[in-house]
Amino acid sequence: MASLLAREAARWEDCRFTVVNAAYATDRAGLGGFSFGKVLRWFGYLVRVTKEIVFQGVDTVVMTHAFFKGPFLKDSAFVWLVKGLLRKRLFAWVHMDPSRLGFGSLPGWLARHAEATLQLPDRWVACSPALTYGWPREIPADKATAVCNGIPDPAGDKLATPADSKRVVFLSAMTEEKGWRELFEVGRRLCAESVDLEIAFYGGAGAGETEESLQRFFVNGPFPDRMTWYGATWGEDKAAALRAGAVFCLPSWTEAFPLAVLDAMAFGLPVIATRVGGVADAVVPGNGGWLVPARDEAALEAALREALGSSAQRRTMGEFNRARFLENFSVEAFGRAWHRLIQAA
Repeated sequence: MASLLAREAARWEDCRFTVVNAAYATDRAGLGGFSFGKVLRWFGYLVRVTKEIVFQGVDTVVMTHAFFKGPFLKDSAFVWLVKGLLRKRLFAWVHMDPSRLGFGSLPGWLARHAEATLQLPDRWVACSPALTYGWPREIPADKATAVCNGIPDPAGDKLATPADSKRVVFLSAMTEEKGWRELFEVGRRLCAESVDLEIAFYGGAGAGETEESLQRFFVNGPFPDRMTWYGATWGEDKAAALRAGAVFCLPSWTEAFPLAVLDAMAFGLPVIATRVGGVADAVVPGNGGWLVPARDEAALEAALREALGSSAQRRTMGEFNRARFLENFSVEAFGRAWHRLIQAA
């Protein structure tokens, strides 16, 4: 999302946007653990940020903040540098749950440091409004705001035709928390009743799974030709998967603001999802889909039955979602919202 913000900021005529990419590893596995190389890079980034602010006339800094103990301490140095020492306006952009820091279990010195650090930014910016309601009390409520994430339009003028099929699409990591097993159980019952129903699962093997275990699970399932796992998918393959769908379903146990839902809306699909995180900021029940409680197979099954029962309703909901995506969740809308926030502060 940071690269998208930088791209959109290049269009702004009244300010200049500079990016300092404070990367510590080339992949997720390399992020964990301590190394002297990371410490040296950390010092280097502090120096670079200072130079940018002092010599480039920077007056506003947008930074993403982590909320695991080690990364929090690392990031807090930037907060104190920017706000405490250099006295510049600071927006902390949140892409994970701040409660993951575990304020109640922190040692006394770290709890005091964390609370003092959280007071410093001028704005704490969530990626959807609903996410701010669960933030810990240490983040000042009067500094909390939100800008919904947006994405480049993945569909263009080639939308899905949700009225013309009975294909349910799941697109996310294949982990238990994403609810794919609940969808499988519901799908097993519905496929037994409807010979033209297909449920397509797309996503890489997550924690606790392997490609081999997932392949065995689906091949040995009751409807291996109609309940299929296709693995991870990207680019045009992902677009083709969504374009061929009738309904998008993401029954997660927990989410922040899932971009897969925005992808589905962009293609004009009705959405069935759970009322977790910021999902309700994207999906409008009754107009664009259904929101059901997490881990509730009965509610999920009822929503799927209703969605699959009316092609006219699927078409109407898909059109609503497409229009809502363009107005609220396109990358252009995302850029405009950030521009307004920065200019208004």
